[in-house]
Amino acid sequence: LTFDDGPHAGYTIKLLQVLKALHVKATFFLVGKQVDKFPQLVQREVLEGHELGNHTYDHVDLTQIPPELIGFELDECDRSIRRATGSSARFFRPPGGQFAPDVMREAERRHFITALWSDDPGDYAKPGADVVLQRTMDHLENGTVILLHDGIPDTMSVLPILVSQARK
Repeated sequence: LTFDDGPHAGYTIKLLQVLKALHVKATFFLVGKQVDKFPQLVQREVLEGHELGNHTYDHVDLTQIPPELIGFELDECDRSIRRATGSSARFFRPPGGQFAPDVMREAERRHFITALWSDDPGDYAKPGADVVLQRTMDHLENGTVILLHDGIPDTMSVLPILVSQARK
């Protein structure tokens, strides 16, 4: 399970509670400006054993900006994560999955492992909990990397069912 775009006040705490109750570890792809607002939530993610990833500082489409700004977005997010946790993230996920040679080159220069996904149920569009669950289950198999979003109440509500089904 991966969660993009956080952390978010209120939602991230609830999400962490759900994951803890389910005994599930996840990867959180963090937006740097959100990390700067809520460093204590990022610290809690680490303390609870979750992996962190760089999701840029401003959550911009990296294919639409000059290469030097790509580097800025990656570096600023990394600095935010390091300020909050004392460590850098190993993983990077471009917002919207948008990447091009310049994006990959800048990520590689910084020794990031670029991580996309194999299942996107579109929870960010808030189609409803049942739709998110059905879309996820339709593509679930061993090794599936599920793209979910921090801050979506319907996502949190389906996690217990999703995890139960995935374990089966």
